[in-house]
Amino acid sequence: MENKENTQERQGLKRLVGILILVFIALITFVIGRVIMAWVEDPVLFREKIGSYGAFGQVIFVLLVLLQVILAVIPGGPFELAGGYAFGAVRGTLLSILGCSLGSMSVFMLVRKYGHAFIRLFISEKDLESVRFIAESKKVKILMAICFIIPGTPKDVLSYVAGLTDLSLFEWFMICTVGRLPGIFLTALAGHAAGETNYRAAVIALLVMGGISLLGLLVYSIIKKRVSKKNSREE
Repeated sequence: MENKENTQERQGLKRLVGILILVFIALITFVIGRVIMAWVEDPVLFREKIGSYGAFGQVIFVLLVLLQVILAVIPGGPFELAGGYAFGAVRGTLLSILGCSLGSMSVFMLVRKYGHAFIRLFISEKDLESVRFIAESKKVKILMAICFIIPGTPKDVLSYVAGLTDLSLFEWFMICTVGRLPGIFLTALAGHAAGETNYRAAVIALLVMGGISLLGLLVYSIIKKRVSKKNSREE
């Protein structure tokens, strides 16, 4: 009886420590996130700041993108633009993809371990409900792949939902990496063009990205309605 009580106490203490660590991470990332956005919103300042760290600046950028994915409420577009502006279209794309993939996989594994306790630290119930139709679908792999290819979909929120599905870590890695490539490349290309003062190319890249995003959001809306309706009928 005493051993059982000690075990329960240890489990309770372990759970409490885990929750406190998660809250600490949430507070730190929130504070850091505000500083990050102040940098990213000024591409010239961002390039100067990152450039001052030399080669290590690329590591810092990857970590910043990783934090952006975890925070979820911070949009990824400004980071991708800043990456293209600071590092060029190709390197900016690769660094952004690396940061996004590491962030998405980190979120995936943390949700697997801590479940909704971790999700609630960063995602509102409203945002979670808006993408729950994917987690509840029998075709979750296909839907996740489609949603990640479509620009403009809430990919960071989907990263949290992915941890609630039966996707393997490798499947998730492929979906969140390959799916993000086209959108990130176009955004980084626009940032690079702006950095080279080729504003015409930057505007064209952004217009193409915007057009694809609008079309993608329309497709996403249609998919959401159809899958939600199908899920309701199967319940």
